[in-house]
Amino acid sequence: MTIEFPHDIPGTKFRAAFHALRDAIVAIPDDQLIPIKVDIEAAVTTVMGCLPQLERLRPEVVRVLPTHDLAPYNEIGTRALALGHAHALHKAAARPPEPIPDLVAAAGVVRTRLLTDITVLVNRNVLQGEPLKQLRGTTGFQNLASDLLFVATMLRTNWEKVKTKSAIDARELDDAEDLAERLTTAIGLREHAVKARLDATRTRHQAFTLFERGYQEVRRVIAFVRHYEGDLERIAPSLYRGRGGRGKTAKPTSNGASSSVSAGAVTPTEDVPITTTGESQ
Repeated sequence: MTIEFPHDIPGTKFRAAFHALRDAIVAIPDDQLIPIKVDIEAAVTTVMGCLPQLERLRPEVVRVLPTHDLAPYNEIGTRALALGHAHALHKAAARPPEPIPDLVAAAGVVRTRLLTDITVLVNRNVLQGEPLKQLRGTTGFQNLASDLLFVATMLRTNWEKVKTKSAIDARELDDAEDLAERLTTAIGLREHAVKARLDATRTRHQAFTLFERGYQEVRRVIAFVRHYEGDLERIAPSLYRGRGGRGKTAKPTSNGASSSVSAGAVTPTEDVPITTTGESQ
């Protein structure tokens, strides 16, 4: 059966969860990062599906483990949502920016067309020509984007004067402004894409580590509290079924980034017992 990512959850909840845990996420050092060996969207979906049952078991958990630190248990839903947002940011950063040459070609055509219309309106004394001295010319991508936005704004500002005296459509101005914004964004992304991708990758890895630590603690709690029922996998199923375990903590590479290559299988964290005082041994 295919697990679907919980798209019905408002994006604001994902963002709010991420910002609520941001300090804890970014505080995780590279040498403590856990290799990502699961599908993140499937992992988030699995844990979100566990929340109702975990909530129902809360009174029993508190009764059996009255002194145990239940912070991970209590915030596992928030950690899952935070990971979902970090994953979305990573996907956005990894997405290649729009091809600049195509945007430049389109922007040049639209700039010329709108500037031609403005020139006609100036010659007919409908518009003042003085503002056109602010145009930067088409040398340089950013200059082209600025000029396109300028002529579109000039027409929009004087729309009541020009709408009946030219063939310009209001939608053309919307499209021109959108094109200028896309070109500006593409230029900025090209300049900052590498750093943005590295930052987003590290943040997602940190968010996964916080999430994975929390969920393994939840599984330890359920394994202890529900030992005789033996229903751990029904309540909080492993994220690593059929994957050979989660692997060891990543080791930092020479450039400071963490390696996602597993150093070998480890004893599943759910097998670490919890004593009756609520402490993990």
